[in-house]
Amino acid sequence: GKPNNLAYILYTSGSTGRPKGVMIEHCSIVNFLFSMSHLYPMDESDTYLLKTPYIFDVSVLELFGWTIVGSKLVIMDNGEHRNPRAILRTIDKYDVKLLNFVPSMFRAFVNTLNNENCQVLNKVKYILLAGEALTHEVVNKFKKHRLSTQIENMYGPTEATVIASTFSLQESKNYNTIPIGKPIPNVRLYILNQKQRLQPIGAVGELYIAGEGLARGYVNQMRLTEEKFLPDPFVKGEKMYRTGDLSRWL
Repeated sequence: GKPNNLAYILYTSGSTGRPKGVMIEHCSIVNFLFSMSHLYPMDESDTYLLKTPYIFDVSVLELFGWTIVGSKLVIMDNGEHRNPRAILRTIDKYDVKLLNFVPSMFRAFVNTLNNENCQVLNKVKYILLAGEALTHEVVNKFKKHRLSTQIENMYGPTEATVIASTFSLQESKNYNTIPIGKPIPNVRLYILNQKQRLQPIGAVGELYIAGEGLARGYVNQMRLTEEKFLPDPFVKGEKMYRTGDLSRWL
């Protein structure tokens, strides 16, 4: 096969409420998986947990991340991904090292923790949080247990192959809102004004994503593809994705 062959199509409603088929190529998945392996190292003795339904793109890391270094994969029974106690039992039984949560599910998970059962989480190397805005409240509640687990806030639309940026919540600096962090390897983030010029540090603009993670476009929606995937003004011949999200450099 070729790097730009189609790997999968994932339907997402985004902010419109109307499903769009997002076409992701093999090169984008490979860049994402190797980036995650670089940022969050695992080895062949470690275990991934598949608990995210495959209709959500975060499942891509759970489905295929273990293949990069030859780790193991444990698959939860259907429906148990919503049961915090079942997740804790699975972590304990199989020594799971990496977990994904959307922040709302992470809140429910943290609410079930106590001084005894939380010790199971010292087996976990990384908890990755993505899909919704993350609040200080739930992070601080988790940190009170003083566990060794590294927790990360992640950002990325489906059109940018799961994750475009990461922020380590181990950092002690206080922010009003939790940042989305820095781009993963081979991905670029631009904050632009209405004339597609770079905004200075601290100035609000629209976030654009460029680099290896971009989708090919939308299935049978050429006009929408052209509206959202624009020529990159900074790298000739490449595209950038218009997220519609407002952001600023800190």
